[in-house]
Amino acid sequence: MEPLKQNLTILQGATFRWPFYWYSDTESVIAITAVNRTYPATFTAASHGLPASQVPAAIFGVGDWINSASTAAKDRVYVKKLATGTFTVDVDGTDGDAYTGSAGRLIYNVPMDLSSGWTARMQIRASIDSTAILAAFTSADGTIVLAADGGITLVLADTVTDALNFTAAVYDLELDNTATGEVTRLAEGKVTLKPQVTRV
Repeated sequence: MEPLKQNLTILQGATFRWPFYWYSDTESVIAITAVNRTYPATFTAASHGLPASQVPAAIFGVGDWINSASTAAKDRVYVKKLATGTFTVDVDGTDGDAYTGSAGRLIYNVPMDLSSGWTARMQIRASIDSTAILAAFTSADGTIVLAADGGITLVLADTVTDALNFTAAVYDLELDNTATGEVTRLAEGKVTLKPQVTRV
């Protein structure tokens, strides 16, 4: 897989936090049995398996009012779990047609469970071939937090960013499957450090 191309900005002297999610190639297709046309719209889908965090998903076959936002091209909306059998979408269903059929489907890529069996590491360097590490993150020291819902959060304390001294740099982020030994480069890009004005 190609790594996510994402440039980062670190504010010197401030806590740096970057959360994002990794979804597998496995698609979950769940039947929608009812739609509550409210704002936001609420859907019933037994055993949908959604995590607690919002997930990008496609919704089909429940009426043009939602399909216009989630088409056959798999444009995504964000769905949020309410309970084991219900979820919500931040769209206005109050003027939509009633859902009376059985063709509705929720389709989403299953989040990677990173809560065990994975480690992560990331380094920031002035350039790709630079030998000096400007900043480092690892799951071992808690600067990378891995979660069961595919969540990956990078964290640097304000005392760490305060000591950084560069203008532009590069990084990449790698995840290691400890069971198979397979390493995935998940993200890469440029890093900009914005100097602070307020100093103590």
